Amino acid sequence: MGLSILSGYILSRYGEPDTFGSPIKAMGIDTQFPFLSAGMFNLEVLERPQFYDQRVISFAATYKNIEYENGVTMFFLKWETLLHQLNFDTAQLELQTEVMGTYRFFWKHRSHPDTLQSRFQDETFQLIQTQDWYFGYGYRTKSGALITPLTDDQIFSADGFTYPMTQ
Repeated sequence: MGLSILSGYILSRYGEPDTFGSPIKAMGIDTQFPFLSAGMFNLEVLERPQFYDQRVISFAATYKNIEYENGVTMFFLKWETLLHQLNFDTAQLELQTEVMGTYRFFWKHRSHPDTLQSRFQDETFQLIQTQDWYFGYGYRTKSGALITPLTDDQIFSADGFTYPMTQ
């Protein structure tokens, strides 16, 4: 057992004001494992012309065995609490583990009108609908469509992890 790497991004909704990264800046340092702190995000590129139409905030961190003892569930609860504070379009994470493999996770904010509602269960999307967003596993486009067919080995299920999660 050893090193796990989580990396990804959060993309703002089109036309989001300059305050998009403010909730992340206000986070400070998390002292409870699995950690989610402001320093794990790249907040430097928040002004034009350093981005085109939508801001992207990247994220990266290493953990010891986050895939065990409900670490992923606890991290996702923190991640989704943060997503609730941001006016985001999409977010993606990749979890690389030493033993279990690599997993990809995707969130798409539910817009109003909901442009994915009629397609979220379609074979090209296979998304899980929640009250606030769509969630999916696997390799996806920015809009949420699967790039390659979703297979069982792409669905993270260690320690009984299921989505949507319960606290």
